[in-house]
Amino acid sequence: MAAAPAFAQVVVGQLELRWGDSQRVRGQATRPDRFTATLVADDGRRHPLDPAQARRAAGDLYALANRRVAVEFAPASGRASTRDIDVIVPADRLSEPAAKIGADGRLRISDAVLGNTRWVTLMCKFSDIASEQKPLSFFQSQRR
Repeated sequence: MAAAPAFAQVVVGQLELRWGDSQRVRGQATRPDRFTATLVADDGRRHPLDPAQARRAAGDLYALANRRVAVEFAPASGRASTRDIDVIVPADRLSEPAAKIGADGRLRISDAVLGNTRWVTLMCKFSDIASEQKPLSFFQSQRR
């Protein structure tokens, strides 16, 4: 039996997200709805992802649905069934020289944002916070 590598692994492929509603049957206990996340690698292999870890690693997992992504899995632990996910990023951000996989096997990506980027800001008033976080004038001053 070969020893697991001591460094992280990066797999590139398409992120597949699926939602499934459980079947409601009168008189029976209802099963919870099902959400699955799978990375379909370029070589066709399917890598099931833990949905909670995928959400944490991607930031906005749903924005990456059906897109080409790179997933960095943490170095192998003793568990054979699942691998921990360190980060999920869009693969279109993997362009030289801004990003590459280092000798240590970790994904390195530039934090630079190039070109025009649109942002939307929504003012919210939360019922459990008595004070006003920022006034409307603050947000209006952010426009250019």
